[in-house]
Amino acid sequence: MSPDSKTRPDEPSAETPADPTDGCDLRLAVVDEAVHCDGDTCVYWRVLGHVGVEMPAERGCALRYFDVLGAERPQLAHWLLSVKRRVEETEAADRARG
Repeated sequence: MSPDSKTRPDEPSAETPADPTDGCDLRLAVVDEAVHCDGDTCVYWRVLGHVGVEMPAERGCALRYFDVLGAERPQLAHWLLSVKRRVEETEAADRARG
């Protein structure tokens, strides 16, 4: 079975990639306001390949793919946002060191 045959119905397809202008679901869950999505620069857009999901990063967000956000999971959303921030800070520090 190919990875695409296991896709979720609301998952972006190869023909219709996710649009970062849709907004960041994670930040929306945490701060309850629309914030621009970072797209393929976001750790949650890049992580799918690291967990064995064969999907190009530009196709979408792992949080959407695994459907982990929702009104009933505010603590998870806060934790995931803190993970995103720590990863981004570490990556920025690594780039600054060269």
